[in-house]
Amino acid sequence: MAERHPDTEQWSRLIAGEVQSREATRLAWHLRHCEACQQGVAALADGERLLSSLLGSEPAPEVPAAAEAPEYDDIITRTYDALLRREADLERDRSLAPLLFEDLMRHPLGRQKVLVLNTTRYRSWGLIEMLLARTASAWFEAPVEALEHAEVALLLAESLDSLDYGEGLLNDLMARCWVYLGNSRRIASDFRGAEEAFAKADALLAIGTDDPLERGNFLRIHASLLRDQRRWAECRATLEKAVAIYQKVGDPHLAGKTLLSFAALQVEEGEADELVATLREAQSLIEPGREPHLEFGIQYNLITALVNAERFIEARTVLAKSRDLLTRQATDSDRRRLLWLQGVVARGLGQLESAEAYLLRAREQYAGLGLSADAALVSLDLAMVFLQQGKSAEVRRIAQEVLPIFQTLEIEREALAAVLIFREAADAERLTLGILREVSRRLAGAREQGISEERRESLGSQ
Repeated sequence: MAERHPDTEQWSRLIAGEVQSREATRLAWHLRHCEACQQGVAALADGERLLSSLLGSEPAPEVPAAAEAPEYDDIITRTYDALLRREADLERDRSLAPLLFEDLMRHPLGRQKVLVLNTTRYRSWGLIEMLLARTASAWFEAPVEALEHAEVALLLAESLDSLDYGEGLLNDLMARCWVYLGNSRRIASDFRGAEEAFAKADALLAIGTDDPLERGNFLRIHASLLRDQRRWAECRATLEKAVAIYQKVGDPHLAGKTLLSFAALQVEEGEADELVATLREAQSLIEPGREPHLEFGIQYNLITALVNAERFIEARTVLAKSRDLLTRQATDSDRRRLLWLQGVVARGLGQLESAEAYLLRAREQYAGLGLSADAALVSLDLAMVFLQQGKSAEVRRIAQEVLPIFQTLEIEREALAAVLIFREAADAERLTLGILREVSRRLAGAREQGISEERRESLGSQ
């Protein structure tokens, strides 16, 4: 669905005081948060006066100060007062949300649902926003927790009174809950449930406030489901709409964030050079400090993309320039991935001793946590280093160790056949870097389909 804004006739009727108070409040809320519509209204007769009343700005000098009809003054006053009350209520809700969240989290999920349905103190817009924020932060570190938070947030949103918040705003909020629930289901591989959730979000946005940011958020996250379903054309079109919305409302950061979803699509399509260009563009748009871990994700994936394109010198340069950021923002999981990545970069530069040290440390950490699939994947990169060093015994040992691990995983037949070829070639001492690269390439696709036990998407997910 295309982005929707009130048309000129609706704005003219608002200026003339010809709309009911509830409709006036909905239109005024949209105008207060939409720069594109503010520009359009400013061009209308008496539009500057409307903006002055709603936004607290000075009217343009050319607009006469003559008194308007009482109906106009009354409806603007009522609308402005309603907006102030609503925003004050929201700020109060947000200030109390951390205490309510902490109290609610003391209970198991079943009890949480009973409490939010039967206890009015939890019916807080701010608490819903906090639950959704926690949902997003838990998507790949704690997906079960993310799903639970989204379910509780939706129950709360559905329990709010539209008379308190307005039907349009409440529909927007419920749509946002369905979007976050849909993405949580997607991550849990419940694609049918995710589709149902996104369809409900779409329907609610159609009767919401026409907030372009809500629509952009829906499109950006829905694209992740389309990508997972391998609906490439729909995914690309959806992302293009999202980027257009963010550019229109003047939010380059969100446009850059959406480009990460384009990058994820290019990973699937194998467009290495295009991927690097997209990530560099996203990097130029992201606002520093706004979402620190997003900056980490861009840098990490840019280095990965450069490695996959065998542009190892550029990868080393980016790695050196972003070392402080990567170190500062990295989680324990990130640090393991960085060790792995540094080993691959060093191998590509011919720094075999450094590569061996990095990869051995990475493999040891994965194995120590019982993440055998990840340890096996690191071992394949380590085998390339050993092969270049002429350590044929170590290469054969890796070939013997990784085969049983991959046989227990649900990977494509072609990927498993590649591992068998690897072992046979190693045993016969006919293994070449070309064979190992092909094995790694085939397993890279399987890895994206989930054989990595520590899978955590950095691209196109939030």
